[in-house]
Amino acid sequence: MFRGGVEVGADQRVSGVTLRVSSWRQHAGATAFLGIIDLPAGGASSSFQNGTVTASITQHGIGSRDAEVRATTSTTNMTELAVASDMRVVQVPGTPPAPPTVAATSPRVAHWWDNPFFAGRRYGDIVYENSSLPAGFTVADVVLELLDWGNVVVGRTRLGEPGAVSGGFGAYIVARTLGTAALEVRVRSWHDFGWATRYRLVYWVTGAGDLTMPPFTARGVDPATL
Repeated sequence: MFRGGVEVGADQRVSGVTLRVSSWRQHAGATAFLGIIDLPAGGASSSFQNGTVTASITQHGIGSRDAEVRATTSTTNMTELAVASDMRVVQVPGTPPAPPTVAATSPRVAHWWDNPFFAGRRYGDIVYENSSLPAGFTVADVVLELLDWGNVVVGRTRLGEPGAVSGGFGAYIVARTLGTAALEVRVRSWHDFGWATRYRLVYWVTGAGDLTMPPFTARGVDPATL
C-alpha cells in the first residue's frame, strides 16, 4: 500500500498512477529496474524478467481525491522485489484552493553501538510520542529519509514501502497516523558491524498560518514491542 489514507487537495483529482518494479538486494542496498505499470495508459497488470515476476495494481483513486494505491507482486524465482508508486494530478476548475501543504523536517536520529567496535544492532524509536500539531494543522504524509554521515539523503520510504537501505544500515516506518494532528511515528532501524544508522522524518503538513512544531522527542524502545 502506498500513501494510505492520503487525499490530494480539494481542487485536485488523481489523473494517473504508476507502479515501478525493481529487484532489490536488502543488504547490498542496490536495485535493478524491471519495469513500470502505468494507469490509465496501460493495463493494471504486467510481467517482467521473462515472466518470472508479476505485478498488479489492485486499487487506485483515479478520478477522485484518493491518493492511495494498492498493489500485489509475485515471483517464481525468489527474487527480492522493491516496489514504488507515483501519481499524477489535475486541477479542477472552479473549486476553492486547498490549504497549503508544507514540509516540516525533524532533527536527525542516530544510532551506533560502539562496544565492541560498532557491533551490529537493531533499534526501535517512538518519535514525537503523544505530540500533536497546533490547531488547524493536519499530517498529510510522513516520509523517512535515510542519511549518510554527512546528512546526505541516501534513501526514502513511507509506511508500507520497502525499508530505506544503504550499505550496512537501514530503517522503515512501522506506524503513523494521517489526517489528524498526531505526530507520533514508530520506526525500526538497524546497522551491521562497523556501520551506524541515521535518519530523519519529513512531515507533509496541511493548514494555514505559521507552523510551529512541538519540542522534538525520540524515545528508544525494544524494536520487538513496536
